Amino acid sequence: IVGKIYEDLHTDASGNTSLRYVRLIKATAAVTTGDICHVAAANANALYSTGEAAPLAAAENEAIKVAGVAIADIASGSFGFVVCRGVVDKVNVAGGYGGAVGALLATGGGAGEVAALTLGAGKSAVLCGIALSTKASDNTIKAYLNLI
Repeated sequence: IVGKIYEDLHTDASGNTSLRYVRLIKATAAVTTGDICHVAAANANALYSTGEAAPLAAAENEAIKVAGVAIADIASGSFGFVVCRGVVDKVNVAGGYGGAVGALLATGGGAGEVAALTLGAGKSAVLCGIALSTKASDNTIKAYLNLI
């Protein structure tokens, strides 16, 4: 069922198994593994009724409008899963990302990316998770997300 959230047992590269939650989405644009996916405010109904989502634009978006992070590439018009709560091995970040392990993450660094959260007024609305690694050479991090 599109938009439905399912339980998923995930085993990472170190052999650790954890429970995470994935949402089935219909991509309205091409999605790359690790992209954070959302809907624009005007289309918020689409995320919760038809499961439509696309890679986040460069600007931050409130976490309530974010579906999750893609665990595989999804062609435009196709269906795929995004993690909305739990560990994700590859979350896209900008080349200049310098967050440490334990850094709070915000929706929107660059297109499809998360960024280190800078605390300030209104910033709690864009909090989406916590970094579990530093940036890898492919501009990804391992993270725990909470987007439910």
